[in-house]
Amino acid sequence: MKVMAEVEKSSLGIDTDLACVLCYAAGPFSGGLMLLFERRDLLIRFHAAQSCLLFLPSTILIPLFFLVPVPGSPVFLFFYYALGAFLGIGTVALLVWMIPAAYRMERKRASFVGRWVDRWIPDDKRAESYKITGE
Repeated sequence: MKVMAEVEKSSLGIDTDLACVLCYAAGPFSGGLMLLFERRDLLIRFHAAQSCLLFLPSTILIPLFFLVPVPGSPVFLFFYYALGAFLGIGTVALLVWMIPAAYRMERKRASFVGRWVDRWIPDDKRAESYKITGE
């Protein structure tokens, strides 16, 4: 039988795994709030900073693609909206890839953004102690 080790509470009073997931819930908005209010847990701060940097471009560009009218030929408009749709699908794919890892409390790094965040927020190796243990 497998048991999960007791999950610590963050300084906000919620479980660390839930706090890591909440960093990605509303992209840079929730990530920014978690980064602002969580002072102690480095894993939560890592996911919050990565969420801010990873999803800020999508948060700015996706509304521009679909809300700002652009004059042009039908071919240009097709490629313009296809690029916007590709950006939206890519954003959802990143969320699907990052949220389960955040819930498992892994320090999954997204290409260059994750390495960049590693420079700011050091790895305290606590995430490895939360793995499922056999009994």
